[in-house]
Amino acid sequence: MFRSLLFLALAAAPTLAQNCGMPDLDHAVVLFGGNSKTEITLDTYANTYGLDGAGYRRGVAVRGTAIFPSFSTSINGDSVVTGSLEGTAPNMNGGATMLRDDSDFEYSLSNWIAYAERLTASGSSRVYTYTCRAGETEVILNNNDADMIHVVVGAGCEVRADDDENNKIDGAIVAPQADVKIHRRWHHAKGFIVARKLYETAPSGNNGFAFHGQVPTQIHALQCPYTSSSNTTSSNTTSSNTTSSNTTSSSTTSSSATSSSATSSSATS
Repeated sequence: MFRSLLFLALAAAPTLAQNCGMPDLDHAVVLFGGNSKTEITLDTYANTYGLDGAGYRRGVAVRGTAIFPSFSTSINGDSVVTGSLEGTAPNMNGGATMLRDDSDFEYSLSNWIAYAERLTASGSSRVYTYTCRAGETEVILNNNDADMIHVVVGAGCEVRADDDENNKIDGAIVAPQADVKIHRRWHHAKGFIVARKLYETAPSGNNGFAFHGQVPTQIHALQCPYTSSSNTTSSNTTSSNTTSSNTTSSSTTSSSATSSSATSSSATS
């Protein structure tokens, strides 16, 4: 009898939840890169990395080599590139240099992987989760909105927009082990991007487009199921930013993504 009552009480108890614990984010675009500094990690025709304003992040943080377009670009805020610069170096508003040591890249890959997994478990209607699966190669973003977060779990796949050039990229992208590919005109990317690499394959229509670097409204208020380690990954450390952390290459791994809309939760826009 006692066991039956205890089981019923546990079944009726509410699921514990807490803040999802987004890691610190100081840049519009954060790229963890591949296995060496010489690998090309950033290669786009964008002329803007981050807008001014309290709800935006500015600049780039790149582990590896960054290629910028041949025309002039400007970047507000501090930026980090641990490899080399190719193309026309951006005008750094404020005079800061981009080329830095590995120790200046302050983002932890393991922290962002853990955050992606927590968002997947959040059940929020503002989180759309895509999973890289063996045998397929692409994640195609859908359900796009400025308050959405596109979360890609797993390694080895490419993340891209759909084929409709009227559709913008408004949601933030959290894909720390995947590559974001720009295969058509984007107009702009409104949300911040955290990925392995970011590059264009069809840049002719994208001259001068912008990464806005917006942080989705109330992203810090999202609630995730409680785990004992949930609060241990919310700060950035450099210990996991070794080359052994980034062993997956999209050119050698066939993976993919099937998209599924997360269920609604108490988070509001």
